[in-house]
Amino acid sequence: MKNAPSLQSISMADMIEQGYLVPPTYIMPAALPDMDLAQSGIAHYLVNPYLRHCEGKRAIVFCNSATQCEMVTAEFVNHGIPAAAVLAKQNHGERTANIERFKAGDLMVLTSCNVLLDSSARMPEVDVVIIATQTNSPSRYTSFVAAAMHPRPEPRQPGESSVDYNNRLMQRTVADRRASIAASDKPRALILDVVGNGLRLGFPDTQES
Repeated sequence: MKNAPSLQSISMADMIEQGYLVPPTYIMPAALPDMDLAQSGIAHYLVNPYLRHCEGKRAIVFCNSATQCEMVTAEFVNHGIPAAAVLAKQNHGERTANIERFKAGDLMVLTSCNVLLDSSARMPEVDVVIIATQTNSPSRYTSFVAAAMHPRPEPRQPGESSVDYNNRLMQRTVADRRASIAASDKPRALILDVVGNGLRLGFPDTQES
C-alpha cells in the first residue's frame, strides 16, 4: 500500500472508498459471556467458526493475555491447523520466525495480544481477524479490524523494473486501486468478532472521520 494515508488522518470508511483498504465482512458467530475464555470453550467459540467460515485462510486471533494466546494456539494445533503465538515475552528471533512462517503459508493462524497491532507488523497475507478480547476503545477495535484489511501487493508486470513498478503504483487512480483489490484473491477481509465489540462500538468502516 504505497503512500496510503494513516487511520489517524482519515476514516476507515474513506480509506476503503479510496482503495487503500480491503472492504470487510463482519461475522459475529457467538457472543462470549466475558473476556475469560476457558480451554473448553475455545473450540466452540474460535476454532469451529474458523473452520466454518474461513478454513484455508490465514488468520490472526487477538486474545486478552499471553496465557490465552497459548491456549488458543494449542487448540488450533489440536484440530490440525498450523498455528503459533507472537508474544512480547518471546525473543525477537522467535517472533520473527513465527511471522515469516505465517507469511510463507506454513502457519495458518497466529495468536497475539498486542504485538501484531504495531503498524510495522502490517501483513497483506492476513485474510481473517478473529477478535477474542473485549475493548472499550474504538481506536483499538479499529486496529484489530484493520489488521486484515491491507490489500495484497499488486504483482509486477513482466520486465517491469522496481523503479517503474513503484512509479506505476504511485500514479494509480482510486478506480485503479479498487479494481486491483476486486481482482485479487482477497477482495474482502473477514472479521470474526466473537465478543461483540462491533455491537457496542459500531463498525469502523461505517464511521466518519
